[in-house]
Amino acid sequence: MRGAQKLKGSVVFNRSRATWNYLWREGKGRKSRKLGTLAELPTRVDALRKLEALQREWRLQHERTPLTVMQLIEGYKADRMVKTLRKDSQRSLDVWLRHYVIPKWGEHGITDLDARSVEQWLETLPLAPKSRGHVRSAISRLWDYAMWAKHIPAQQNPMIHRLCRVEGLTTVRVREAVNLTVGKFQEWMTHLESPFNVFALVSLSCGLRGSEALALRWGDVDWFASKLKVERSIVNQTVDETKTKKSRKMVHLAAKVLEALKQWHQVSEFTGSEDWIFASPAQLGRLPWSYNVIYRRYHWAAQKIGLKRLGTHSMRHTCRSWMDANGTKLTVQREVMRHSKLEMTAKYGAVVTGEEVTAVEQLAEMDAWR
Repeated sequence: MRGAQKLKGSVVFNRSRATWNYLWREGKGRKSRKLGTLAELPTRVDALRKLEALQREWRLQHERTPLTVMQLIEGYKADRMVKTLRKDSQRSLDVWLRHYVIPKWGEHGITDLDARSVEQWLETLPLAPKSRGHVRSAISRLWDYAMWAKHIPAQQNPMIHRLCRVEGLTTVRVREAVNLTVGKFQEWMTHLESPFNVFALVSLSCGLRGSEALALRWGDVDWFASKLKVERSIVNQTVDETKTKKSRKMVHLAAKVLEALKQWHQVSEFTGSEDWIFASPAQLGRLPWSYNVIYRRYHWAAQKIGLKRLGTHSMRHTCRSWMDANGTKLTVQREVMRHSKLEMTAKYGAVVTGEEVTAVEQLAEMDAWR
């Protein structure tokens, strides 16, 4: 019987059959269970005692029955997912669970998802290493939830990377990030019209994520102090918090960037403090341009200068590359990028301005070569 922890119903005596019965509702239907005959249970008190004994038995049976992965997912979504994850993270996790975990493991118990079984299954998925890592992470969350909710005893999560490995996760990058040289960026910008060129300029100069740049309002700009307040993001047209607490910050606006924003403000249809800086006319200003529109404009302009692709995150990579070329300290780069760890900052960017040629020439000029 489902929900046996707390059954609500009534004990009824059937005169025609001389039996005591327990009646209750389950969902939209009614259920009944015979407790015993009048000869077996002479009084109503006896019938109630029999019901209490049955309830204890049902409760123990319910507790002994292991939950399926599907039931765990439903519990996790209700108890933890909404409370601990940002909306875009919730959406991504839901995709991995619905499309991969549930079809394969939905009817299994969580303990069936051991390190060896999951690792072998992940190898069969037609996904990039990073995506397989996301699937493993989704299963890891279910293990943590099962222990937190006391559905299983506390133990080591078998989805840790030492036990359940994803081949190529940390060593193989399927697509390298695009980093632009100054010349390429200027050439690319000539193919972008307003406000997409302003969007690109703000993103690159401030090291913003695309979701953060889209979520900017005019009220976030401090025109006198040349500052920009980053305090929200927008993914799939849903406003949410920034990716991390470290990302919430006042960032500096260079004079040229501030001037570009002023010029856009003068011609924009939506200039109120609560209006989006990059408001979409198609949405009557109620929402900013969608990411898909931005990406298509970026991609079209990239093809014009001979690049196969270019996304909004390329501006963030290029920002770090240029700072590195200018000799900016890594600790300062981290603050501009608003990362919590230096290791994350170091993963961004590439050599784009020919420093490697200069470095080799300088080596050749050292005394040790003579």
